[in-house]
Amino acid sequence: MRNASFYSILNSEIAHSVKEPIDLEKELVTRGFPLASHGRIDWDKLSERNLYEVGDDHEAADVIIKIIQDCKLTGQVMVVWSDAGINPVLMDIKIACKYAIQICEEDWDCWIISKSSNWVIEKYHEGEVCFASIGPL
Repeated sequence: MRNASFYSILNSEIAHSVKEPIDLEKELVTRGFPLASHGRIDWDKLSERNLYEVGDDHEAADVIIKIIQDCKLTGQVMVVWSDAGINPVLMDIKIACKYAIQICEEDWDCWIISKSSNWVIEKYHEGEVCFASIGPL
């Protein structure tokens, strides 16, 4: 699913590919997010969360943009995809908003993780977009 033009666009927008491998599960657990046995965030164990049902990647992108705008999220984020062969990317959240559809289309599942606050957005391939923050935004 890699989209070479997507990476060209991101490079022109000053997004940076993360060279070091990311252990997503360790990153999420370290931040206090509980994991289900299959590697997803266990959303049922979080009392403060927003769950959205979506029909496709375009709806998922719209929901991600809505979350970012409604919650007034700012700063640097790391975007991670379920395919370990796709390098995570660091970018300003405004770039993530601008290219939300390309982020969603890149792979089945993805996570947008704040670098400075303790929140995450997860797009899950079975039609869900989920958001939670542990602590202040």
